Amino acid sequence: MEIACGTLSDVAGKPYTIIDSRRVDARGRRREALKITGKREIHFEDVRKPLQSAFRYFRAQVEHLPGRRWPRSGESHDLLRELVRRFIISTHQLYTATISLMADNRTPALVMPAGVVARALVEGLGNLLAILEAPNDAAEWFLKDDYLNRFRRWQSARKRFGNTAGVEKETRSLKQGAQDLKLTPEEIASPEKRLQEWPTPRRLLDQGRLTGERGQVFEEIYDFWYKWLSALAHHRFAALQAAVYTEEQPSEETFVMVKSVTATLAVSIALCVLSEVEAFYELPPNPPLRAAWERMRDADEIIKAIYRMRYARLLQMDLASTK
Repeated sequence: MEIACGTLSDVAGKPYTIIDSRRVDARGRRREALKITGKREIHFEDVRKPLQSAFRYFRAQVEHLPGRRWPRSGESHDLLRELVRRFIISTHQLYTATISLMADNRTPALVMPAGVVARALVEGLGNLLAILEAPNDAAEWFLKDDYLNRFRRWQSARKRFGNTAGVEKETRSLKQGAQDLKLTPEEIASPEKRLQEWPTPRRLLDQGRLTGERGQVFEEIYDFWYKWLSALAHHRFAALQAAVYTEEQPSEETFVMVKSVTATLAVSIALCVLSEVEAFYELPPNPPLRAAWERMRDADEIIKAIYRMRYARLLQMDLASTK
């Protein structure tokens, strides 16, 4: 996918400038790939390879950090380290899904669903930033929120189905979870009254859960992206419009831009997550991560802004190309 803000290239390495296979010339030949005047092309293959390498590197590094036992799994992991490991895995999956939904070999390219998946990437970044901001308290809160959600589901299932084998199994699982999290008798008896829900992305900012550079980076991404992505996820008019536009493609240039901007968001969130992991654990500098940043750091104004706000300093990289 080439990024038309820049334009990116798809997972298979084909140019992500759109080749509309429904439109051919008089001889039945596929049209030439669209070039957008004034937009720098960033070939996705040049970003994909170092980014994939960086995902593998950071997952391996975090998995080999020393730690204690991880609740509920029986594995030997530090609670915070295991949460970070799972953020790396989930970010990798969401990033891959976002790109794959818009690949040139998919007919039609699913731009609207890709935006829904990209919204989860934004939320994941906010959650990770908040946990790293206050590692001990936030990690415990994050897990207690999961317990509260599981309790509500169990309560609904028990009311609907009674004490079936599945409900009884979840009852035992909740009991074990309460022990692992060291919940008080009051929290176990009334989790809906005693346990707090994890904040939504806006509340992470409004409640001061994200401060300094972390808060600035997330607010920049949230303000520019989140409302539109939420409209897609909640299936409002923007979602209907994006779906129809994908089918009909009245403007090929606009279609290229929409795909490219969504892909750029997915890549940039992945870069932010891995950069935060490297900095938090003070891991050895990862060259592929820096190579991917070098290709992407001036792709659009949002990436330029967050790179200058935090990541140039965090990764000890220069600002030359973003001035």
